[in-house]
Amino acid sequence: MARLDDLEALVDEAVSGNPVFMSIREKNEAVTRLFRLRDRIDGLAMAVVAVSEDVAAEHGARSSADWLAHATRSDYRSAVRSARLGEALVDRWHQLHDALLHGR
Repeated sequence: MARLDDLEALVDEAVSGNPVFMSIREKNEAVTRLFRLRDRIDGLAMAVVAVSEDVAAEHGARSSADWLAHATRSDYRSAVRSARLGEALVDRWHQLHDALLHGR
């Protein structure tokens, strides 16, 4: 959890600047790197959701997707897709999951 705290602090620092003042080169690099980071974080989040049935049970939810939708205030169908994709990445698509986590 300390690493997530560090990540949040870094994001807080990064959003303090105004992108309108970035050069074309800086915006190009920022966009490509941010999307790669987003994909890596999504891969990690889906992996955690895939093994979070215990969290769902602790909160009285029927499944990790139910819990995810409630905890993140997201659409249920989107939560189901994330949970299923996370399970597939963790259980079957190991190489894809590894590539996603490492930004490849």
